[in-house]
Amino acid sequence: MAIFSVIGLFFVARTFTVSLLLVVIGAASLVPYRFLRIQLGFELAVFVSIIATLSYGFGAGLFVGVLSLMLGLFLSESLYYRFFVPLAGMLCLAAVTSFLSSAIIPAALAGVLAYNMVIAALYMLTGSEPGRIALFAVTDILFNAMLIILFAPGIVQMLT
Repeated sequence: MAIFSVIGLFFVARTFTVSLLLVVIGAASLVPYRFLRIQLGFELAVFVSIIATLSYGFGAGLFVGVLSLMLGLFLSESLYYRFFVPLAGMLCLAAVTSFLSSAIIPAALAGVLAYNMVIAALYMLTGSEPGRIALFAVTDILFNAMLIILFAPGIVQMLT
């Protein structure tokens, strides 16, 4: 019986450790925005959230996505009143990706599209410029699609 407890503890510790590593990667990728005047979608917060969702489920994906955004925006000194917008996007990303998780690439691409549709709509409602929203959405979708196609299946297989 004790052996099963040790094995279970190992898997929980492994999942938590990997999730924290993904948070650090996602947060670190947002730091360059501290020095840039324009928001482009070349960051890893969405990708690491997808990896966590596909590897460990909805809760882990949401944890990684929200924490990497919060830490990354704090480190890049970009915490502002519209912070709830990407958090709502991460909730949709984790939900869609986990719901469709039987096929890695389609599930991940659907999650990226859901994230960008939600944040685009919410940013429009909060008065952001449509051009900036479109620029971020296009770069985020293309960048994450490339990462998903090239790396997601191998990373998920390695983590599960």
